[in-house]
Amino acid sequence: MGTRRSASEWSGLVARWRSSGTTAREFSQSQGLSPHTLRWWSWQLGARARREKETAGPGLGWVELPVARVAIAPLVVVLGEGVEVRVPVDFDAPTLVRLVRALGVEC
Repeated sequence: MGTRRSASEWSGLVARWRSSGTTAREFSQSQGLSPHTLRWWSWQLGARARREKETAGPGLGWVELPVARVAIAPLVVVLGEGVEVRVPVDFDAPTLVRLVRALGVEC
């Protein structure tokens, strides 16, 4: 009975075999392996890689996700004499400053 090897060790052996340019039989004989076992591990590791690729989805990258709007009450700016400006949470500050100045209030 031969030495029991891990999947990682077989991965290295299969990679060396593939890069050697030799047949499975030739490589196996030089390493003291069974050609059948070497071919099986080559197939098994390839199948694992294909499954992982299929389940991994698209490659890594940035994905823009919409931000859930939280129900927050708008800001209320009270300018006096009953004048109120209701500002949404995602307001543009320079635009708000221009609006307040247009209403005659210095910021």
